[in-house]
Order: sequence, then C-alpha cells, then structure tokens
Amino acid sequence: MKQKVKYPSDKLPKPVKPYASINVEKDYDNNEITVVAQVLMDRLVDGHGKEIEGAAFGLALDGSRSMKELYGTGGGPFGGTPNVVEPVAKSMLNFLAGFSGTGEVDLAYWAVGPGGKEVEGVGSISASNIGPLKIKPSKTMGGSTYLLPIVKHFIEDKLSNAPWAMAIIITDGLIDDMEDVKKYTEKYAVAVDAGKQKLIKLVLIGLGEHVDAGQLEELDNFEASVDVDVWSSKMASEMEELHEVFDEVMSENLILAPSGKVLDNKGNVLAVFNDGLPARIEFKLNSTSNGFKLEVPGQTAIEQDLSEAIALLK
Repeated sequence: MKQKVKYPSDKLPKPVKPYASINVEKDYDNNEITVVAQVLMDRLVDGHGKEIEGAAFGLALDGSRSMKELYGTGGGPFGGTPNVVEPVAKSMLNFLAGFSGTGEVDLAYWAVGPGGKEVEGVGSISASNIGPLKIKPSKTMGGSTYLLPIVKHFIEDKLSNAPWAMAIIITDGLIDDMEDVKKYTEKYAVAVDAGKQKLIKLVLIGLGEHVDAGQLEELDNFEASVDVDVWSSKMASEMEELHEVFDEVMSENLILAPSGKVLDNKGNVLAVFNDGLPARIEFKLNSTSNGFKLEVPGQTAIEQDLSEAIALLK
C-alpha cells in the first residue's frame, strides 16, 4: 500500500523557495519514502529540455450558482459586492497569452445552464483585448457543477490539435460528477500512454473562501493505471506566482546547474547529480530522516523540513 502527501495542500504549507511543490510518498510494504521536489521555473520545456513552441492554453471559469457571490452583485459605489473572479481571470489570461504560440487563450465558462452541464465558449482572447473584457457568464448559472463537459471541450475540441497544451480550470471545488471525471481521466490517460492522444495537462485552481480542497486534492492525487499524470491542483490563495501552474510539467531533463547533491538532515548523501541538476529531483529518504538539503556549488544550501509530511504518513 502507498500513500502520498503534497506541499502545498490543505494539510501542508508551501515548501521553501525555489520549490514549487514537493510530493512525499510512503510505500508501506517496504517502509520506503520517495520524495519528488519540483523547482519553480518561468519557461516551458519539453521532454528533451528544449523550449516548447506552439503551446496552446485554455482558461475555464466556473459558472455554477455556488460561484454567484464571487462574480459580484453589482450595485452603486456604496453597495454590492466586488467581482473577485475578474482580476484573477484577467491576470491568468495575460500570463498565459505570453506563453501561447498564437498569443491567444481559449476562454470559456463551464457548469452553466439550468442543469450545470453546459459550456459557454467565449473564444480566443489575446493580451490586447483583455482590458475591456467583462468576466461573468451570460448564460444562466448552473444549479449543479459538472466538470466533465469542460474537460471534453478542451481535450476533444479546442486544444486537441496543439503540439503541447494546458487547460486551467477555476472553480470553488464543489464538483458533482467526480466519479465520471475520474473514469474519463483513466481512459484518457491510457490513450495518451498508447500514443493515441496527446497529453493536455489539466490544472484545477480553487477560488474563494469555501473551496472544497478535498475534491481538488482528489483529482491532483488521482493515479491512473498507466504512468500518465493528467491533473494538478492549486489554491489561488496560496499561489505567490502564476508560474506555479507549470510546476508539474517541468521536465527532469531541464538542467538548472552543472551539478548538485541532496543530503538528509543528518548529513547522509541521498542523491548526487554530477551530470547536471534537474528541475525535477527525485530521491529516497532514509526512514530515520525528517528533511533534506540541496547543495549546489557556489550557492547557499536549501533546507526543507519534511517532519509534518512524515507525521501524516505514519
């Protein structure tokens, strides 16, 4: 049996910089702990460490009724509530457009319509037309929150022909079709593994004070029957930099430094990278250790405590 926890999550804080995320997994059969630390990067690279060309992006905003207050209630200068979705959406659109091969991002609202199963496509948005854009669905806000339609919207339609693609889906995390989404994810992962479809990375971002962090983590931790990781999740309140949406797509082939090594908190060497330190670092942690230190020649050592994660895995 295996169990995995992640920095950051609702149970664990953000890791120290420059790490964007750290996964700690325990295999109870052999009492072994595996750590995967991802360094935050500001550029996109493929599996060979080369800059990605022709990247495509989609941004989907939850249009269900549970999001109503977040879109604001209008009113005069002394009344109503602000639209907190708009600044988040516009910042993300502007950010993603800078990485897009066409300079545009496909924008859509999901969980709209009476049953919450419809998608309202807005179209391709470039940085030049973000300013006057009004962020609020025009369709009726859905009474339920169905995620699968927007997943299919991107995977089977809008992003299907891109050489590399990512879809950012913003929600309050109250998802009604979780089991259907997981079944679809399994089939999609198998198709990607077989080379029948290209991987489109899906990133779920929780927004608002009442986010169901458990559902976000359920997808983030979903493990298909093949080695294809489709989902990632973030909490908007915990994101210090928009680049964090890329934390799980950085390649271990991207070299950050000529060399480096990882030691545990007792000074034992856990991993040595003589041929280059990758952006994605994986190593085994000794059963008696509760943290690690990354040493790079000429740089200050970076120490990360893992005692909270290890306590959760006992």
